[in-house]
Amino acid sequence: KDDYGIVLLGNECYVISAEVEKSQAVSIQNGIDQKVGPRPNTHDLFNDLLKNLDIKVLMVKITKVEGDAYHSQFILRQGNTILNFDARPSDAIAIAARTDYIVPIYVNDTLLRTVGQKIC
Repeated sequence: KDDYGIVLLGNECYVISAEVEKSQAVSIQNGIDQKVGPRPNTHDLFNDLLKNLDIKVLMVKITKVEGDAYHSQFILRQGNTILNFDARPSDAIAIAARTDYIVPIYVNDTLLRTVGQKIC
């Protein structure tokens, strides 16, 4: 499937895989590689906005799956205020990958054991 990429998330014993649009997979990889194209994409722009507004990405939580769509919470901090947003996991991961610090990505344990593949 040339139109999709795969995102793998897991722990020592389970892994889940999710198909994402090819552009999302490329954006996540570019974030990991700290590459910005000649023009910033939406994730680059969002990351720049967060930096300029002094908002820190605290974590991404993959919370559930409905049908073939995963859901996540994108947790941010602005000063003493914690902000929690519903987000597509691929968007949250692509933005988190652009930070200049490590952002943890958590997967609900029940979800991981239910839809994940056991690898140990």
